[in-house]
Amino acid sequence: MAKRKGPKHKGIVLIKPNEKRRTGWGARWLDPDSGKTRWVTLPAVLTTVELRADWAAQKAADLQNRQLELATGAVRATATPFDKAIERYFAANPHLRPKTLEVYKATTRKLAKWAAENGIKTTDDLDRAKVLAFRETLLNGPKHTVVKKGKRGERTVSEKRRSPVSINQDIRTTRTVLGYWVDNSLCAHLSFDDLRRLKRLPEGNEEPEFFKPAQLHKLLEACLAHDADKFKMSRREKELGRKGKPGQTKKHDPITPFIAVLLLTGMRFSEALHLDRTQLDLEHAEIRLKASSVKTKKARTVDLSITPACVALLQKLKGNQDKGRIFPMTANEARKGCRRVLKKPYDAPEGFSPQVLRSSCATYLTNAPGIFGAASVYRSARQLGHSVQVAETHYLGLWKHIRKEATTVETAMEVETVLAEVLTAIPHQAAKLQLVAAA
Repeated sequence: MAKRKGPKHKGIVLIKPNEKRRTGWGARWLDPDSGKTRWVTLPAVLTTVELRADWAAQKAADLQNRQLELATGAVRATATPFDKAIERYFAANPHLRPKTLEVYKATTRKLAKWAAENGIKTTDDLDRAKVLAFRETLLNGPKHTVVKKGKRGERTVSEKRRSPVSINQDIRTTRTVLGYWVDNSLCAHLSFDDLRRLKRLPEGNEEPEFFKPAQLHKLLEACLAHDADKFKMSRREKELGRKGKPGQTKKHDPITPFIAVLLLTGMRFSEALHLDRTQLDLEHAEIRLKASSVKTKKARTVDLSITPACVALLQKLKGNQDKGRIFPMTANEARKGCRRVLKKPYDAPEGFSPQVLRSSCATYLTNAPGIFGAASVYRSARQLGHSVQVAETHYLGLWKHIRKEATTVETAMEVETVLAEVLTAIPHQAAKLQLVAAA
């Protein structure tokens, strides 16, 4: 008696049409990844027995290959929805700094939008080809610029292309997020080898921007003019009438002390903004920054013995209090102050930003022969909290016109005179700062 042959599509059950439910031919099988039963309706073009059998045979071969892949260590498909995977990443990384979080969320919004437009519903749908397609989207994406005289936050598409720096920022973020998914077995068809194909664009190795002594002098003068500017008559002065004197109310909160501390210490914007009195050791001329307040999460000590002007400045700002922030203002208020001094009538040097102050400090510390001597590269790197390689590559030899007899930061920058004016103006500003802190 001949042995009965089984179906060529083992594991695939073909389901006949159901006229009552108005369903056509279907198929059912056991999913090797989840272990659950899957059911689909067959394509309408499979109108004959042979076509349906061929489809089922191909599907059975695919399932068998998948079982072999799983047996050899392949990642199981989890069918994690795209939006849920993004939420999981941010929930697992609550330590991200506010600025970093803002950048990462902007990039993941682009990733989620691209996925929705291309029918990618779960993380298992991602593979090398799709990831590289998203990279092409980033390369060819439009640049958005702020609308002049428009509403707050209003942006429009610009004709200019995005810079390599902004594109690389998106690529780095994408690699970080996808790397987390791969690490947690959320992508069945994506590996770290695939993520290495997400190559960044060459950015060029431009020299850091820094200010020369004349520019630094002009900047501090502009800041002093900004802080001294007053209203012709404030609302309160108008209410007082003859009892009050017009022109006594200052227009803006003081920004000069903050700018001066950034310049003389080389601290990052956030480090100086959140500087607390408990971190000051003015008796030994030191600022001790905690790891939690530093971008690199490495605690460091800022040496103030090389800048007596900064010690005097911080002593006045500190006053008799032992606790509380030195600069009681928000990051947005500090940035607004930095932008205001660039406008008329103050006219700070073009290109001014907190980062330029840090680069300027690094430039003078690395190249001044009389401050750190032969250890200038190492000591300046320690002062600013970056690597010796950064100091050598970017700052060494950048400015060679520093006086040999200059042994302090302010003398190397040639801003001693204007810093004396800053110190003279501090008492009134310090009183205002303390008043704001108390409020």
